Amino acid sequence: MKDLLLIPSTKSDAVELFAAIAASRKELLPFMLWAQTTLTLADEEEFLAYAEKKMATRELFIWTIKVAGVAVGQIDLHEIVWEEKAARLGYWLATSVQGHGYVHQALRQVLSIAFQQLGLSKLEIIADQKNIASQRVAQRAAFTLAEVVEEYLFSAGVFFPAEFFQLTKEDWEKEQQKKSS
Repeated sequence: MKDLLLIPSTKSDAVELFAAIAASRKELLPFMLWAQTTLTLADEEEFLAYAEKKMATRELFIWTIKVAGVAVGQIDLHEIVWEEKAARLGYWLATSVQGHGYVHQALRQVLSIAFQQLGLSKLEIIADQKNIASQRVAQRAAFTLAEVVEEYLFSAGVFFPAEFFQLTKEDWEKEQQKKSS
């Protein structure tokens, strides 16, 4: 596996991230609503400026996934509720590097950060019911299917079903113990 690096996203990642989005737009569009509105480099720069502000206030943590030194995707913690020690996870990866375990590897790093450094107790991943790859990422990382909501995701005037996956710190720690024994 090529070297994977996870770094906090900044505006300096905009050119490479936008190139990955542009090259993967067809595959991203069915599942990532933001792919419909991130149409120019300026759009990506604007998002990253917004993200930097949200990171400064601990409302969002977003990392750029780099493979062999090139930005190929992102992973984030969002909708953080500090009082409940809970957050949602999101991720995307350029089509050209999918299927090599990079999202799983990045997710493992983010889980460690979330549970050990940030003190979170519960994480959730929401996956479009048709996004089998995203569901597999969640399942491989020991997330369990908690609920299916038939009309949750909205795009082009239509609601779509979503699968909610959850992982608690306790269950993550049990998985870590299994792996080390």
